Amino acid sequence: MIRNFFLHAQSSIRLPTILCYWLIVSSQIVNAALPDNLEWHSNESSLEWSATEAQKGGLIRLNVSSFPPILRTVGPDSNNSFRSFLLDNQLPLVDMHPNSGEIIPILASHWAYDEDGKTVYYKIKENARWSDGKPVTADDFLFALKFNRSKHIVAPWYNKHYSEEIVDIIKYAPRTIAIVGARAKPKKDLHYYYSIQPRPEHFHHLNDQWVNSNNWEIEPNTGPYQVTNIRKGKSIEFSRKNDWWAQEDRFLRHRFNVDRVLIKVVRDPNTAFKYFER
Repeated sequence: MIRNFFLHAQSSIRLPTILCYWLIVSSQIVNAALPDNLEWHSNESSLEWSATEAQKGGLIRLNVSSFPPILRTVGPDSNNSFRSFLLDNQLPLVDMHPNSGEIIPILASHWAYDEDGKTVYYKIKENARWSDGKPVTADDFLFALKFNRSKHIVAPWYNKHYSEEIVDIIKYAPRTIAIVGARAKPKKDLHYYYSIQPRPEHFHHLNDQWVNSNNWEIEPNTGPYQVTNIRKGKSIEFSRKNDWWAQEDRFLRHRFNVDRVLIKVVRDPNTAFKYFER
C-alpha cells in the first residue's frame, strides 16, 4: 500500500501530505511499545481444585424445553437459553479461582496493571488454539472489538457497551495486548467489567449478510467441547476434543472428563423426569 502510494504520487503532492500519510499507515503496522515499569503476574501459587483420579469418558444427557432458533451468540434471536452452552466453550483471558477468589490464567499466561487504574495488559498463551487449529492471537482480540461495535451484527447493546465501556484494545506483539477501560476500577474488577472474548478473525466476514449467513455456522472455539452433531428440532451434541490445546493446562486439566454431551429437546418437564428415572 505504501509502495503504490509513492509510485502513483504526483509531483504536486507536498511533503507534509506524504508525511501525514506515512504517520497514519505506520501506526497501523508498527506495534506500540509496552511501558517499562509493568509487574507481570501469573499466579503460580494457587492450588488446583480438579480431581486427578476422575475417570474420563461416557455420555451425559441434558434437556432443554425448546430447540435454539440459531447458533449465533450475538444479534437477533441469540439471547436464548442454549447460548450458554456455546459461550461456556469460549474461554476468557483469566478467571477467578472458585475457592480463593484469586485471578488465575486461562487464555492468558500473564497479566499486568497500568498506573491509570483502568488498563490491563495480557500475554496470550503461545499454545492457545481455536478448534480449527488456528492460533489465538492479539488480532483476534482487536477484531473482537471491531466485531462487537459493528452495525453488521445487529446488536445495539453490544455496540453501545463495547463502544462506551472499552475504550480501546492495543496490540504490542503478536500475543500481547492491553485492554483500556473507560473508568478506573479495583484490579479484580477490571478483569470482569472490561472482559472481552476473542473472535476468530479468519472465520468471520463482516458484511450486510453476516446475520443470516451465520445462523447455523459453527464458530471455532477455544474450550474443551465443540458442536459435532445437529438434529434440527431434536438435539445438539457436543464432543470433547481429543487434541485440545489446554488438556494439560494447570487450571483446566482433569475438569472436562465426559466424552460427549447430548442436549435433547423435551418440552414437558414431567416427561424429562421420566427420562431421568430410566
